[in-house]
Amino acid sequence: MKKALVVFGFVIAVASALRADDTQALLDAPRVREVLRLTVEGSTVSYHTDEKRSGTLHEQGDTFAAPGSVVLTYHKFNPFKMSVVAEATAFDDSAQKAIADFAKALAEFSKVIIPAPGGAAARKIAANCAALNTAVSTLKADIAITEGLAPTARELNAWIDEAEGLAGVQLAVKDIAQARKKLSEGDDTGGGVVKVENDMRDYTAAKTKGTGCILDAAQESIVAAFAAKIAALEKMQTSLDDITKMLLTYRNKEWRPERSQTDIVFFTTPNEPGKGQTVKVKFQPMKYAIDPATNGITASKDTEFSRSFAVRLLWTAVPQYGVAGIWNSLRYPKYSVKDTAGTKTVSRDYDKSNVDMAATLNLFCRCWGGSGLYPGIQFGVSKAKDYPGIMLGGALLFTGQTHIAVAAGVMATWYKDLAALSVGGPVESEDALKKDLKLRMSKGAFYLGVQYNF
Repeated sequence: MKKALVVFGFVIAVASALRADDTQALLDAPRVREVLRLTVEGSTVSYHTDEKRSGTLHEQGDTFAAPGSVVLTYHKFNPFKMSVVAEATAFDDSAQKAIADFAKALAEFSKVIIPAPGGAAARKIAANCAALNTAVSTLKADIAITEGLAPTARELNAWIDEAEGLAGVQLAVKDIAQARKKLSEGDDTGGGVVKVENDMRDYTAAKTKGTGCILDAAQESIVAAFAAKIAALEKMQTSLDDITKMLLTYRNKEWRPERSQTDIVFFTTPNEPGKGQTVKVKFQPMKYAIDPATNGITASKDTEFSRSFAVRLLWTAVPQYGVAGIWNSLRYPKYSVKDTAGTKTVSRDYDKSNVDMAATLNLFCRCWGGSGLYPGIQFGVSKAKDYPGIMLGGALLFTGQTHIAVAAGVMATWYKDLAALSVGGPVESEDALKKDLKLRMSKGAFYLGVQYNF
């Protein structure tokens, strides 16, 4: 029996150590049924659970309790302003490259709209070169119109501000598509990338067919500048296509139906039996600067920051292993051999020391959720004055600065008692007395305990 109790105590200790590390963190952990929503303001990250708990997410050390996988969402997500990536996921944000390409296109475009430097007066083109003269004039007029159709930094900022949530992303896609169409096809006044590309082809054809039609250096410089402007407009058109493609990727991702679909799902934690998950989320804000001299926009990364937190299994009753000092009301018999004038008899006394140590397994209830005081059931095994014992009672855990638990309940021990011999009866020797002693279970007795938590 004693061996069985020792094994039982060992099993309790091992099971407790495996399941109940950092009990206070798990007891105080906000519950998450399914969704953990993150909101970013500057470098401050706050959370809101579907159990109506909210708070600030620290750089590391926070713990959340969930019955299974947790869906991480970003509240009011804007793909133009933030890139968010969690560990163990293939969620690679394409916004950064697309926006950088677009900003580069704007910068390239803004550089070529500076008027070309003046030169020698153009030599008058002969009458038989009228087609070339018309082609140059048409090209010049259409490029001037198309430059006015190109998106400005103000429009870019408007797209950035509106692309918040699914509805905002859809609106930005629509507005960019309209801007792209206007840039490509022109408006009521004419122009458009398609038109200036055709104009350049017409110019090349007229120059090839014209006999003796030669432009002087200044005219050649102007036409070369036209070619550079067309290339910049084409690059901007491509960048608009890339940004639209990026936004469509986000539009097709999962958005939570709550809060008018402003929260995008960016990660779901794995659900592995018997294991918790450490989640690290990286946030990469984007910063934009407008150059008044060139009307160009430069995109750059702001300081990256991250948050790490634990997701652990939600227990109805959280287990905790500890060591308790206990007081009990049991009295333990002690037997010895009394020698009176050569006659040996059995003598009995009682051990009145009532303080001992016990290994305990507590199951604490999150009944008042994060209150700092948790009720629970206590199981324990004790030496009980050199003999093993079992305990069953109730406990109260005080978290915060105390880290202790008080308990009370009933315990029973196994002690050595006489089998065939009797008190006052004859006995041959100490060895004979020891051989006669057998383990018996005591009656239940009251105990009080104070637990020291590992």
